[in-house]
Order: sequence, then structure tokens, then C-alpha cells
Amino acid sequence: MSKKKAVRKVTRPVPAAASSTPPWPTAVLRPAVFTGILTAIVATGALLRVLAAGGELWLDEIWSFRLAHLLTTPAGVFTALHHDNNHHLNSLYLYFVRESPVWIRYRLHTLAAGVGTMIVACVIARREADRRTVLGVALLTSGSFLLTLYASEARGYALAVFFSFMAVPCAARFLESGRVWWAAAYALAAVLGLLSHLTFLHALLGLLAWTAYRALRYRGRRPPIWSLTLLHAFPLAALAALYWIDLRHVIVGGGPMLSISEVTARIASLVVGGPEEGPWRGAAAAAAAIAWVASIIAVRRAGSDLWVLFVLTGAVAPILTLALADSSLLFERYFLVPAAFVTLAYGWLIAAIARRSLWIAAALIGAYLVCNGTHTVRLIEFGRGSYLAALRHIDERSTQRPVT
Repeated sequence: MSKKKAVRKVTRPVPAAASSTPPWPTAVLRPAVFTGILTAIVATGALLRVLAAGGELWLDEIWSFRLAHLLTTPAGVFTALHHDNNHHLNSLYLYFVRESPVWIRYRLHTLAAGVGTMIVACVIARREADRRTVLGVALLTSGSFLLTLYASEARGYALAVFFSFMAVPCAARFLESGRVWWAAAYALAAVLGLLSHLTFLHALLGLLAWTAYRALRYRGRRPPIWSLTLLHAFPLAALAALYWIDLRHVIVGGGPMLSISEVTARIASLVVGGPEEGPWRGAAAAAAAIAWVASIIAVRRAGSDLWVLFVLTGAVAPILTLALADSSLLFERYFLVPAAFVTLAYGWLIAAIARRSLWIAAALIGAYLVCNGTHTVRLIEFGRGSYLAALRHIDERSTQRPVT
């Protein structure tokens, strides 16, 4: 009897820990109840973002609006507005927005992206893991101060995060099914991510590595080289075209000079809701780094190959940015996409802890929500600088008219 050579064909990696762990509350919830809980969590996160978007615009938002309204045609976003404050999709939206005292009108697109980010994060967790991971991811993303902050301002960062997340299930579905429209959906998400903000490149590097790893490890319906070509050829061509049309002409608007250590400490601390400065910032940043490493281990043990995406996007891409790019002007927001993927990875860690002790997992989630919530409450209460309040204060106390 001849033995046929076995072909390793797996349409979708199966989480190893989902069936071997003891019962957990979310595992026995009826689907309708579980969906209701997730809906409530996402709705709460959406409400926080709407409340945070109610304050007046801050300097960079006003700058973006004014730059967009210097243009005579929408095409000028690509051909005339060669400025680092030009986040292409954001500028296109602002081009069509008229001046209004209703501040939230300027931010509707990023609010939609912020809500979409929470939903897509849950979709990723459900496809790659189990319900306990979905619940952890929902709580982490909805309660994140960083994701709330940038989803409530008229800039391109929240859009870049949304399209980064959106690209993940699109690529996964294509590699499983081989259907071209999923490759087209991925390519569209990647191009829109690049047009949102160039910090999408952090995710693109991770997506390139992860899709190559999955395509080579799990044979799909197409040869790996064709799968990767269908996924990435158009986004890379779009990046080259964007560079030729706009990016090579871009001028930098300027800003405060911050050291690499200052920026990395800030973003790491803020990921877990820690302070931006002060003696506790280092401890919070260290805790965030330790939790991220533990999360990568948890993802691998759960049987998901997303650890490749998380490592490349959360660590390797930011390190390459610091090593190769101009580091004279750095801000925390430039690392929002890596921070979002780190937050997503934390969901696997929370789920792993919950399998051993629900109380410890609940305590960690509670501490995370309280710390992040403190920042969010301040944002909702005081806004982004309280410029209008300062102007009113000056006007009320000035003895001369007009006030200049």
C-alpha cells in the first residue's frame, strides 16, 4: 500500500486553550446575553468618546481646518498641501465642513472610527480566540484613554488605528478562503490607513510579516507568493505614488522638542492609564512593558499566530522608527497605532489570567479602567487646553476695549 505524502492544510488556526480550560462565566452565557454585554461596553466607550469630543478645538485641529480651507479643490489635499499637518483623509473631511460652533461636527469621522475600532477589535478577538478574550478586549479598548483622546479630535490618528485593525480580519479571511474580494477589502483598508496618517506604516510592517507567516505556515487555496502579491501589491504601489505626489515635498510645521526617552516613557505609561510625568511614570511604563511581554506569551500559548503581528507592530516597527526616522520632533501620538495593538494583545493576557483566577483578572481590569478613566474624566471636564475659558477670563478682567 502506497503512502501519500500528508499535506498540511489548515484553513484557520484553532485556539488551543479554548476547549481545555475550566468553565468561565462568559463561556456559559447565552449568545444574546453575551452580545448584550458587549453592546453595553461598546456603547459606554462610544458615549465617553462623544463627551470628549464636545469641547473646543485645540491648536492642531484649528490648523488642520485652516489649511484645508486654503485649498480651492479637494485634489489639493494631495497635490498642493505639502505639510505634515495634512492628514489626507482628515483634511478631505474638513474641506467639506463649514465653520460651526458645534464642535463635534468637526470630529464625526474620527468618532465613527473610534467606535469602529472597538467593534473590529472584538471581531479580531472572536475570530482568533474565545469569548473571555473578546470581553477583555472590549473592556480594554473601550476604556482606553489614548483611544478615547484621539477618537475625539479631528486628526488622522484614530482613522489610522481603525484601518489597521480592519485590515487584520480582511487579510485572515482572504488567506482562508482565497476569495479576491477579501484581498481587495484588505488593500482598501491599507490604502485608507496610509491616507489617514503615515503612522499606519507601523501596522503595515506587522501585517506584511504576519500574512507571510500565516500564508507559509498554513497552506490556503492559493500559492503563498500569489496570496501575498494580491494582498500587498496595491497598498505598496499606493505608498510609492503618495510619496511621489506629496510626501517628498512635505515640510514640517514644528513643535516642542522631546527626547526619545521622554516620549517612550509617556506613551508606555499612558497605555495602562499611568501619569504623563512624575515619579510613578517609570513604574507604569515598566508595568506596561512587562504586561506586553506576558501578553505575547499568552497569545502564543492560546495557539494564535497573531503574536507575529503584535511583536512587529508593537515593538519592532517603533524601534525602527526611532532608529531610522528623524527623531528631532517626536510625540506620543506618533506611536498610537503600536499602542493600540499592545492594548489589543492585553486581552489575551486578561483571558489567560481569568482562567486561573477571575478575581485577579477583574482587579486588573478594574485598576486599568480607573486609571484610564481618571484621564478621560479630566479630558471631558477640561477639554484640550480650555482656550475659550481663558479668553473669557481675559475679557472679563480687562479694563480696556477692545481687548487685543
